[in-house]
Order: sequence, then structure tokens, then C-alpha cells
Amino acid sequence: MIIVVIMITSLVAVIGGLGIFANQQLANSFEELKYYEKRVDVAAEASSYAKRAEGHLFLYLTLGNGLDKEKFFGRHVLLEEQITILENEIECLEGLEQVNYLRSFSAEILEYGNQLIEIYDENPEAFDFEDHNELIINFHDSSSGARKTGVNIVELETSKLNQDVEQAQNSAVLLQQGMSITVVFLITVAIVLGISISRSISRPIRELRDVAIEIGNGKLGIQADIKSKNEIGDLANSLNKMSHNLQVTQEQLLEAERHSALQAATWVGHDLRNPLQAIENSTYCITNEISRLQNSSPIRQNITKFLQTIDSSVEYAENIVRNLKDFASKQEPRQTKTDTNALIKKTLSQINTPENIEIIKDLCQIPDTNTDKNMMERVFMNLATNAIQAMKNGGKLKVSTKKTMGFVEVRFQDTGVGMSKETMEKIFEPFFTTKAKGMDVGLAICKKFVERNGGSITVESEEGKGSTFIVKLPI
Repeated sequence: MIIVVIMITSLVAVIGGLGIFANQQLANSFEELKYYEKRVDVAAEASSYAKRAEGHLFLYLTLGNGLDKEKFFGRHVLLEEQITILENEIECLEGLEQVNYLRSFSAEILEYGNQLIEIYDENPEAFDFEDHNELIINFHDSSSGARKTGVNIVELETSKLNQDVEQAQNSAVLLQQGMSITVVFLITVAIVLGISISRSISRPIRELRDVAIEIGNGKLGIQADIKSKNEIGDLANSLNKMSHNLQVTQEQLLEAERHSALQAATWVGHDLRNPLQAIENSTYCITNEISRLQNSSPIRQNITKFLQTIDSSVEYAENIVRNLKDFASKQEPRQTKTDTNALIKKTLSQINTPENIEIIKDLCQIPDTNTDKNMMERVFMNLATNAIQAMKNGGKLKVSTKKTMGFVEVRFQDTGVGMSKETMEKIFEPFFTTKAKGMDVGLAICKKFVERNGGSITVESEEGKGSTFIVKLPI
């Protein structure tokens, strides 16, 4: 009996020792996690400072504000500080290579930035972006290269984290197997005890591994549901924090890219207005000239057809330019007392409705709203036009109004193709479109105008059954 007790006691001690050893090994294996998190945060900060330095320089070249010039150099200094931290923290050759790329891009940002500032400071009034297009492109490419290199470092560190977690899991599996072999040669009670301890160790490890793999596959923001108060719990908390930070960083980088694209598109749109006006004037002059020809003349008919095509294309291009200008504009709304029902009727009367589409107006008696009439007319025009375009094979567009708690609610309900859940989540983002051509900011403008007037806009939709856009305006 004493021997059995000694064997059981020894087994418990061995299993306990193995368990402590396993936990210690795992804790040591995952100790590097906080350093991964630091490197990820620093790389994300470097990307952010590169973008912000670019933004301040362009603001200085556009507005001549000396504070933006100082901020450009300040952001570049912060970028260099992040690069120095990465050089001291990263050990792998691939990571150091990316850091070298980042420093190279940083040097180019400063070099091209100084050149642009010197040119601008010599004669601010004569400075023109088009005269220095190549230098501006080189500067923008350097900034973009720095941001992308920062993202590469984040992805590289995440991949290394995934490998370390998997290696730690494999080590835990080997320890688990050794524990199982020990238990087999002793009594049943010890076997049950060993299995229980084994499971308590391996389950959270497998969950951590699965979460790390998901992060490595791009599913940022995922969280490990582990409530332990030991080293595994600390590791889970650090992993969850890193996952959240990666998600936030990714969203910030995407937002920065969207802002950069919008800024570039706005510049292009501004430059297109003059040639579009010239084309429009030229077609007007040609129309007057050919009016001297006989109505039945084949030449006049062909030229008229071509001019109509040109006018249609110019109108389409001008609409794109106008939308870009409206979306980038910071003009505050000029709110006045507005009869929303009357504004809807006026807007719908201006739309060229196809014969196979029926417009139904269900306008209830509602109080006036305090809104910018021009902004809301654009909103109603965009929503009605989009609804009609979604019903290529015909259908019904129902426009209704009613009073809700403190708001006037306007609904545009169509029987078109509808939208998927993924599309609805992005439908109000600038440049997101499901159309075959064009870069759409129409719904982004709707959201911007409605919210600037103190309201809200939402969408309900089901694929194959149509969509309903709901605008709420404060009474």
C-alpha cells in the first residue's frame, strides 16, 4: 500500500513538474509577443508619419501656411525615430531589409520635399503643380513606398508570430505525449489526472494557435476567448490587443489611401473643367455653322449625330467633375425652412423617366425641415437616379414621406436588383461602385450632405427584391 501511495505521489509530482515545465516553456516561447506588438505598433506609426508628412507638404504648397511646413519636417523626424527603433528591435535579415527600404524611402521624402519647398519659397505666387509634375510624382511615390513598406513589416512580424505560436504548440504536443506515456505505466487514477492536466494545457494553446493563424491569414480583429489568469491568459490578452491594433492600423491605412486617391482625383477634375468647357463651346459653334446646311443634307445629319454624342460625353464628364468637387467641398449648409414634399416633387419632375418605370408618390402631410435646399435636391436626385438605374428591365419606384419622432422620414423604394450584405456595408464609401463604368461618389455625397444637415441615411436591401434608402431629416 505504501508503495502504491509512493507511486501515486511520485506520479502526481512528475505530472505536476511536467505541467509546470510545460507552462514555463510556453511562457518563454510567447515572451517575445510583447516585442512583436511593439514592432507592429512602431511600423504602423512609421506608415502614418510618412502619410502625414506628405499631407502637410501638399497643404503648404497649396495654401502657403508656414505651420504645415514645420509639421512636414516634424513628421519626418518622427518617421526617422520609428525607423531607428525598428533597426534596434528587428533581428531577422528579411525584416532588416524592409527597414533599409523604409529608411531609403524616408531619405527620398526629405530630399524631394526640400526641393519642392525651395522651389515654392523662391516664388510662391508662380508655383504650379503641373510645372513640377515629375518631382511631385517622385515625392508621392516615396511616401507611398514608405507606407507600403510599413505594412510589409507588419505582415512579416505577424507571420513570424504565427510560426512561433505553432512551434510552441508542437512543443506542447510533445510534452503531452510524454505525460501520456508516463501515465500508462501507473494506475487509472493517475491516467485520469494526467489527461485532465493535459487538456487544461493544450486547449487554450490550440485556440491561441488558431487565432494566430487567422490573424496571419488577414482576419484582423479576431479575439481569443481565454479567461485564464496565468501566463496563457496574459498571452491571450496580449494577442487580443495586438489583433485589435492591427485592425485599427489597417483601417487607418485604407482611409489614408482613400483620402490620397480623392485628393488626386479632385486635382484631375479641376484641370478637366477648362478643356470640357472648350469642347462644349466648340460643339455649340459647329452647331451654328451646320445650321446653314439643308435639313435633309446627309452631312448635316451625320455631323448632328456626332455632336450629340460629344455633348452627351461632355455632360457625363462634367457630372463626374461636379461630384468630385461637391464631395471634396467643405462648404457649410445654408439651412432654411424647407417644404420637403415640394422639393421632392420638383426633383422628380426634372428626371427623364423611362417608359417601363412607374414612379409612385406617397407624400403625407409633414412639417417643414430646416435644411439646405440645394444639398437636399442633390440627395433626392441621386437616390432617384440610382433607383431607376437599378431597374433596367422596368419596375416601380415608390417615394414616400412621413413624420417620425423628431424627424421627417423620406423613403426611396425600388424593385430593382437589390444588394448583397457586403455591398450594403460599403455602399456609402467614396469610389465604391457596382456599375460597369465610372467612379461613383454619388451616395458618398448623399451621406455627407444629409449628415451635414443633422440627418441620417441608411439602406435596406435584399438581392433580387430591390432596395430602400431611408433619409431622416430633423424637424
